[in-house]
Order: sequence, then structure tokens, then C-alpha cells
Amino acid sequence: MAYSLDYSPYVGVVCSRAGSKRLINKNKLKIDGKPMAIRAIDTLSNAIGSKNVYHLTDIEDFLGNSNTVKRPPMLNGDHTPLQDVVKWFIRPAYFSNALMRQEAVIIMMPTNPFLNEKEIKRAIKLYESGEFNIVRSYDSDGKENGLYIISLTFLMRHQTMGEIKDYDTYTGAIFLKGKEIHTSEEYDYARSKLG
Repeated sequence: MAYSLDYSPYVGVVCSRAGSKRLINKNKLKIDGKPMAIRAIDTLSNAIGSKNVYHLTDIEDFLGNSNTVKRPPMLNGDHTPLQDVVKWFIRPAYFSNALMRQEAVIIMMPTNPFLNEKEIKRAIKLYESGEFNIVRSYDSDGKENGLYIISLTFLMRHQTMGEIKDYDTYTGAIFLKGKEIHTSEEYDYARSKLG
């Protein structure tokens, strides 16, 4: 894998996969004329720079785009932990020192099109307070809604997320706009609000 990062303390990752069960092809569905996955890439790119954002996917329509990396079949299951996908991508660069300037990975799920550059920068500000090794976003109902910032050192220190113990995890929570889209009703609502 080739990494061509600008100077930034962050590397951004958008994960999408084919085979969604509840809302078929949800990552390819369009909001305001763009597939949700591409919309997420553009939003994260506006926040941290396009050279610093990678799309990890198995969706054939997206392969071939710049900074797009094909996810291996073993990491495309319904219950594959997101962090395992990110670590598969990050590990070679981390241990070859290709990420010497990067401090954290920002993971943005394409299923919340309400997240915008301003919201991402609010989450970055919380991470930069230095109090947390993970910042996660939540909606007004307390459910996760698509944004994580994880210290690279913290991420690479654990083989799997199952190894993370409460005593070494300092997680900051931030409430950001929108809910994740998993049903046709949620998709219709997002389209009515965003186009």
C-alpha cells in the first residue's frame, strides 16, 4: 500500500462495504446527488485534507478512486469489528514509520450524512484537549453516530478491541448532529433534510 500523506496529525479512514442487509447498497445511496460513502470522504477531506483520507471498501464501483483501498474478504463480514479493518490498513504504515507525523486516526462512517466539517473539528478539539485516547460521537438519544478519533499508539497497543480494558481507556463523548442510516425510513428522512 502506498501512503502519500500531507503533514497533518491525523489520518482519516472511511469504511464502507457491500452486502448491507437492512438497507441494500446503503453506502451507494445518494444524498444531495452523491453516494453516502463519497459524501463522507469529501466531508472528512475538507476537515483534514484529501491526501490524508483513505476509503477502505469492497464496493467495486468505488475501487479505482484515488486513496481507495480494497478490503480483503476476511474483513467484510457483518460482525467484523471496525477497528480490525482500520488496524489492517494502519499496521504496515505504523510499523514502517510512514505515519511518523500522525498522532491519531479519524474514522468516519458514511451512514451519517449529517456530520459536517464543523462537527469533525469539534471532535478534533475535544481529542486535542489531551484527556482522551478515544473520542466517539453520539446522537441526542445516546447512540453512536459515526465518528471516532483514536490515538494511533493506543490503537496499535491492542491486538483486538476485545483486549482493551476499562482501566486503560479514556474515552471522550461528543454529541454531534444526525443519526446513522440503517433503514429506508431513516434514508428518506435524511434525503428530505439534505437533498
